[in-house]
Amino acid sequence: MIFVRRATLDDIEAVVATYTAAWRAGFQYMFSAVVFEVDGFDAARRTECTDGVFLDGTDTFVGELDGRVVGYVVARVDGYDSVIDDIWVHPSSWGRGVAAALVARAEDDMRNRGGRLLSAWVPEDSPTGRRFFDKLGWRPSGELDQLDLYGASDNRLVEYLRELESVDLTRGIPRPTRSLERTQVWPPSL
Repeated sequence: MIFVRRATLDDIEAVVATYTAAWRAGFQYMFSAVVFEVDGFDAARRTECTDGVFLDGTDTFVGELDGRVVGYVVARVDGYDSVIDDIWVHPSSWGRGVAAALVARAEDDMRNRGGRLLSAWVPEDSPTGRRFFDKLGWRPSGELDQLDLYGASDNRLVEYLRELESVDLTRGIPRPTRSLERTQVWPPSL
């Protein structure tokens, strides 16, 4: 059974282990094996992870499967826009619904905090990542950004968007939302 809850400092070791394993498995097709063999690779992933998980203004949730933390999502509201900064699931738990549960929790949390549009950046050449967001009803915005890691300048990120339905908290029912300008670029022209 999948259980999603707010992360605590007690989760940091499991979060770092998840991040490092998922980073290695998820990006192995983008970088040469030499990148993963560099001294300090795991230490650099640990620093990246711990620096981004508990920042002010972010919400971090962990996903548990069979009582063990196997994934996490970091999201934040910035005005009417919200961003998923990170979502990682341990490779041993891929395909078991943990990522979808984490995204659903981030969507709910960002909506409740006033976010109207949620974005996530996905590697352009990650068919698995792109299919995942497509399956959840997210759509590419048409915006691209360069992923400059380890000299691999040919890797780009695609922005995916999800319009968050506003909820009338007095009655618990969906409230109509205005169409946001950024959503009008659909379908993308990649």
